[in-house]
Amino acid sequence: MSVVSAGGGPADAVPVDPVRHAEQRARDLLKAEDVAAAREVTEEALRTSPDRPELLWLLADVEFADGDQQAAMYHLAEAIGANGGDAASISRQIEALSENRL
Repeated sequence: MSVVSAGGGPADAVPVDPVRHAEQRARDLLKAEDVAAAREVTEEALRTSPDRPELLWLLADVEFADGDQQAAMYHLAEAIGANGGDAASISRQIEALSENRL
């Protein structure tokens, strides 16, 4: 695991979650409208951390940004399944669908 130092010294080292880093990078790429690069970053993170449902939510966002509603809805369903179908996941799915006018 990488470390980032807030003050430059080892005593200040804070562990960096590589999935969170990939997620932030992909979101930045989406804001820059570089959907292909966002997809690549997200899919690579999924290959190395397939047990992280937040990456499925992110991949759905990438697909919505690319205009592929069917793929996006598929990834939303995957994310809900990975989260055990809890109420928070279903609420998040409804929010994503609403944001994308579905």
